[in-house]
Amino acid sequence: MTNEINNWINDPQRDYAVGVRLLELHCTNPHLVRYFANRSPRFAMGELVAELRRIQPKAKEQQTFLPVAAQTTKPNLPKVVDAAKQLVHDCWVKLSQFLRDLFDVGEGNSEKEVAARLLLLNDREPYIERYNSVYEAKEAFFAGKITEKQLQEVVDGKTIEAVLHPPKPKKETPLRSLSDLTLAKAIKAAKQCITRYNNQLRYQHDTAQRYDNPMPQCPRRTKIEKLLADKQSELATLEAEYKRRDL
Repeated sequence: MTNEINNWINDPQRDYAVGVRLLELHCTNPHLVRYFANRSPRFAMGELVAELRRIQPKAKEQQTFLPVAAQTTKPNLPKVVDAAKQLVHDCWVKLSQFLRDLFDVGEGNSEKEVAARLLLLNDREPYIERYNSVYEAKEAFFAGKITEKQLQEVVDGKTIEAVLHPPKPKKETPLRSLSDLTLAKAIKAAKQCITRYNNQLRYQHDTAQRYDNPMPQCPRRTKIEKLLADKQSELATLEAEYKRRDL
């Protein structure tokens, strides 16, 4: 591993994401790793090189003084741990590319630059969420806070929050048991939600704005469109009950 650090430091075309990966392997401070993972290569490359140089003697010392058996014997870890580590690495490689693409867009505020920057930021969001969730799940597994099965659920696509705090099933109240006032309030709340979702899609804001600023196709838009469809279906059911009561 010491040779890998040396090779990376001395490589004039060194890749920032690879450096972060080396830091994660040797550094015991997850906050420091996350700090560099969230920084731009343009501003943090020098700091990352200095940090790897600082921890390099420790990595070398660990290699030198470990017993031979300890050097050759690998811990018997579940395969899901390797899958989680690979996912974290792949996400950061992709996020590093987003940082480079954002840098290439420039710092101007022309309509074209703003649109390109917004598209990149929206596309980057699911990778950030994926990295944070898998990384936290991996650390929680090593800390004994979650089981191998729960870690596998996160690797398969669930968030760490959903695994740690699964939503309790809601008890649906029959519409006919609702009072007229409660039914009217439910209809009003559903209409407000629909208005807010439509504003988010049209203006990228919770309230109506002066100019249209449609949300581009991205995971967030897909999520809002699904919520909107569900809420519209709910409103239709509520209004049918309201009409049945001839209110």
